[in-house]
Amino acid sequence: MSQLKRSMQAARTAGDIAQEAQTASVPPEPESLLAVPYKIGAPVEGEGIFGGIWRPFAGLKDMDRKITERTWLVFAAPEDLGQSSKGVQLWNFYEAADELAKRKNWHGHDGVGYQSEQTIRNHLLAGQYQGQWFIPPLKILRGKNDQFQTAQGDNLYGHRRAGKFGFKIKTEPKTDDSQNIYWSSTPSEHTSRMMHFVDFRNGNTDCDHAHEFPLNCRPVRLKEVRLG
Repeated sequence: MSQLKRSMQAARTAGDIAQEAQTASVPPEPESLLAVPYKIGAPVEGEGIFGGIWRPFAGLKDMDRKITERTWLVFAAPEDLGQSSKGVQLWNFYEAADELAKRKNWHGHDGVGYQSEQTIRNHLLAGQYQGQWFIPPLKILRGKNDQFQTAQGDNLYGHRRAGKFGFKIKTEPKTDDSQNIYWSSTPSEHTSRMMHFVDFRNGNTDCDHAHEFPLNCRPVRLKEVRLG
């Protein structure tokens, strides 16, 4: 083989490698769908338990319509983060985020330790989210915003009895109430050191110190689609 041909082959190989690396870092194009493809609570292979849709930029001011209409399908993990044969391990919010960040190929996907709803939106907008499990914001967990106003219909609490979510709500007198209370990744509007949580026995929503109280956690993950 001539020196010229070897040089051209090497150049093509290097170019292919560079192209592959660039492609790998770009999130896939959203799938185009005419309608929501799954029933609430249905297990979807390779994804999780279908929990509805989320438009994280809807209603935000000073954003292009193409951004505010971006839509993600929500999938919940089939069990709580700390579920085991011995019961449920509970963590404060930061411990739960750290634990989730350590999970590799948990129910088919890695975890990520996002510590605020804003961080989630930032990563979605920048194309940096790669399908990992994370602690859900209050809108996904309870359908409310940080001022306790109803923000969307699809939420894990509202769908808790549907299909295969498998929420194990304990109501016996001796049950630790904390097992029924789930962290969100939405901080208080007053301080980031307090996070919202939801009591799955009754839907009550409140804030508490993120570094103190051990509560439950049900991770979710997202897949972007185009509907309509």
